[in-house]
Amino acid sequence: MASVHVHNIPSQKAWLVFGIIGLVFALGGFYTEYKARNMASSMEKWRQMGEEYRESAEDMAASTDEMRRQAQEMADQLRQKAEREQRQTE
Repeated sequence: MASVHVHNIPSQKAWLVFGIIGLVFALGGFYTEYKARNMASSMEKWRQMGEEYRESAEDMAASTDEMRRQAQEMADQLRQKAEREQRQTE
């Protein structure tokens, strides 16, 4: 090991430091893997929620279109009724 010869560090101390560094990297790898898997399931939940909101928005748009159509029909009926009454009074 270069650190033992170059820096004159005792062999046991060098192995301990490299072991600790290796352990930190290993734990970091495990944590990253855990978070990646957790994020994948979390993203699936968000995707499903987004799909539900999209469907809800489409339903609301359809309801709005239906209400608009009914309001237009009522307005047409009232206009026709007013025209008939106006013709009758002439």
